[in-house]
Amino acid sequence: MNKKFSEYLLEGLIVFSAAVGITVLRFILSNGCVCHPESSAFLQVYTASGKSLLQMIFDPVYTDWGCYQARALSYRLEWCDVQFIKYCIFSGRAHFFSIVNASLNIVTAMVLYFGFRCWMPMLGRFGSVLLTLFFIVAPVNDSVNFFRSSKPAVSLCVAVIGMAVWSLIQRRKQTLAEQKGMWIVLSVFLLISPYFDRQGLFFVSSFCMACGAFLLLLSLKPPFDFWNVSESDRYRIFWLMIISAVSVAIATLYNLVICPELIYHFNGYYPSFLYQNMGSEASVSAVFNWEGGLHFVLNNIGFSFFRLPGWKSTVIGAVFVLLWLLFCYIIARKNVVAWLLFLTVAGTCTSIVVLANIMATRHPAILRPDVIISGYFQPSFVALIIIFAITFEMSGKMVAEYLKRLIYTLLIVSVATHLITFLFVKSKNDSDFNFYIANSPELIRCLNDKDRDPEKAMMPYSYLQLIRYFRTIKQ
Repeated sequence: MNKKFSEYLLEGLIVFSAAVGITVLRFILSNGCVCHPESSAFLQVYTASGKSLLQMIFDPVYTDWGCYQARALSYRLEWCDVQFIKYCIFSGRAHFFSIVNASLNIVTAMVLYFGFRCWMPMLGRFGSVLLTLFFIVAPVNDSVNFFRSSKPAVSLCVAVIGMAVWSLIQRRKQTLAEQKGMWIVLSVFLLISPYFDRQGLFFVSSFCMACGAFLLLLSLKPPFDFWNVSESDRYRIFWLMIISAVSVAIATLYNLVICPELIYHFNGYYPSFLYQNMGSEASVSAVFNWEGGLHFVLNNIGFSFFRLPGWKSTVIGAVFVLLWLLFCYIIARKNVVAWLLFLTVAGTCTSIVVLANIMATRHPAILRPDVIISGYFQPSFVALIIIFAITFEMSGKMVAEYLKRLIYTLLIVSVATHLITFLFVKSKNDSDFNFYIANSPELIRCLNDKDRDPEKAMMPYSYLQLIRYFRTIKQ
């Protein structure tokens, strides 16, 4: 056991070094990172004098542009990022690198790796490293700029919850006392996930419904009796449903009652629910907004492999998902227990598309060519990677060797494509944001040199404001 632990630890250090190295490389290639116009506003919000930390966090008019979403924990993380950036600016080393987001992404990669290595023996060392690298170099992690910490935080929660659930499944013959530590970890992340972002609440709600649906299927004897699930397993599934249901209930209470009262207490106003409340008719149409959501999901999946632009990635994503579902269906026909795998893959893909449908309806800007490949998809991407790994694990003994090699080859080519692209290929993205990208180096020079005149550079107005702001505040 000690030898195996030492082996995993050594491999983990190598994967960790790769994750850190790629993150540092992204930062170097970004030339100090870009300051998004929204980020320039947040830098001023979280360094404002005369306001306590709690006043800053519970002030959605400034932290979320009035779009109340009750995600206080992500604001706390953003505050930490801003303090680090502020310190560097006053030290003459200005940058807009998000150390919080980078750290969250690295930790997520390590959770995935150790989860694969410890509880998915069919993946083995090579498969675990390869799938983790596939996450590290993925386009959803490309941006190292300071912006929002909500999606990377939810991604970490999804990784921990997914791996914790799978470990409980793999060790289901153990007693609850032996699984106590994992149950505590799982419960904590189920409870905190909704306070990072609304996506966190969606994933916990989906998990709760999945547990309930599974229990319902198990009650339909004899059709589903072939799964042969023991009473102790049903008991565990029941408690997973209860814990996630409690998390959703508390988060809903916090969103509707507790957080508004805290906002009023610290800042003297109640938040507007206009952004959250779409109305019953609009909510139904949002759930079935297939044109927007399906395009968003398939485009992101396809782009995650070869970084091909536009409709090419959408086609690749559609082909991949269809082949994945077809493979699970074929396996299920050979082994009735694998029907659970087919339902899991189909249910996960459907939930992710529904989430994208709602996002595309509420925030259509995510479908813009310069925005569609971004952190909005990151939590869903983590969920898909875990389900893909579970597919490989559950079907490993039934898959021909040539098919495994084909999957490994696809992942190797994808990882190589991503590395080559962000090392040697310059992005040709026609966007209004290009003006900000072009002026970011000058912004950094002006922040480092107080005698430098920013007016000569014809910079965006938000950049001029930021320079004036940091030249007037005290360290």
